[in-house]
Amino acid sequence: MHRIIRLKHQLAHIIIHVVAGLLIRKCIAIVASLFTLVILFTSLVLTMPARVYADILSPAALLVPATPDPLQVRRDILANPDLQHRDTAPQLPRINTPDLPAINLPFLPYLLLGIGGLLLIVLLILVAPFFIRYFASRAKLRDRTKGARKDGLDVATSGEAIVRAQEASDLQDFRLALRLLYLASLLKLDEIGALRYDRALTNREYVREVALKPPLATALRPVVETFDDVWYGYRPITRAGYDAFEINVKTLMAEAEGLEKRD
Repeated sequence: MHRIIRLKHQLAHIIIHVVAGLLIRKCIAIVASLFTLVILFTSLVLTMPARVYADILSPAALLVPATPDPLQVRRDILANPDLQHRDTAPQLPRINTPDLPAINLPFLPYLLLGIGGLLLIVLLILVAPFFIRYFASRAKLRDRTKGARKDGLDVATSGEAIVRAQEASDLQDFRLALRLLYLASLLKLDEIGALRYDRALTNREYVREVALKPPLATALRPVVETFDDVWYGYRPITRAGYDAFEINVKTLMAEAEGLEKRD
């Protein structure tokens, strides 16, 4: 049963890593596509002749007449050879409208390039926190795994440590079970950000790290004292002593979970 629970934890970690990896690849693909579109659009603008800008932005192009010009309709009718009397009807002079002056906008490509770059920067700012949290959690998990392996305990999360402690207690190895439960409590506090799990720190230093959270420090203190007496003081541990220690650890875990919800 405990091995099944442990396999479930490992499978959950694998699924989380795979999903996070897919999300990162998707975000990178979106950023690359947007950047490519900005570059292509800017290149198109840079290669477009200035005369095109003038035609697009001229008042004649922007204004769409609601009705056709009667004078132009009359000119079109009179210009039709089938409707003209070549011998008698005089030719009306053709009225030419003056061309509008060309509009020169040399700054427009740079303006569009700046807007595209600004959009790309905003997108990166929105995506950056996700990448930072993901890689920070990966680094923290890697550090915890290294520390646990150096201690001879191949665990990386509080849940894994609790499963291993239950296995050890079932085998009547209460000393190892107590050590695993203590490790589970430190990993839990590290997971909620209450302290930083580091093998170089002493147990008393862990207590000082949570001193600004009195309920948490009160719950952690008896756990540390019992562990020091058994592990470093070589005090014998019985089933009753282990059960009492387990109750203290559960109290600490409950306080940590309550603190996590309040934060």
